Amino acid sequence: MNSFEDYKYKKCKHLLFHGNDIVLIDKVIECSENYIIVNANLDKDSPFLDTYNGLKVFRTYKSIEMMAQSLGCFQYINMSMHGEGKAKIGFLLGARKFEIFIPHTVYNQELFIETRLSVQNDDGFGVYDSTIYVGSIGENNKAASASLSVLSPKDDFFMHI
Repeated sequence: MNSFEDYKYKKCKHLLFHGNDIVLIDKVIECSENYIIVNANLDKDSPFLDTYNGLKVFRTYKSIEMMAQSLGCFQYINMSMHGEGKAKIGFLLGARKFEIFIPHTVYNQELFIETRLSVQNDDGFGVYDSTIYVGSIGENNKAASASLSVLSPKDDFFMHI
């Protein structure tokens, strides 16, 4: 059986259902039963970048997707750890308390996404608190934060629809 340590520095593109072109996060930095930290280093050719004052920038309002992808990795790891196979598809139901602290980051700035489990029920509904930091994790480095509501239903959920 795997340990959380086995997932440290694992590439996120191997943990998500997304095509490689739309994965915004790079690798797992740290994880546990209750939280995950991943990093992101956007390539200058990323389709998610915009040009602003001659610079390639990532607009912070798009960071909800980074947060959602980080919890996709969290789900994958936790389901694997509990012997439930690989993670299933999840649905982002909404975001509350979305705060943007800076309008954008330059493409070559390293971002850290910290996502913590707040509430999870047996039906697959969960709430996660996520914060994105620029350069390093610290109160003064916040780029954005939000509370995400997600449904990760069990396979038999779809049989009743």
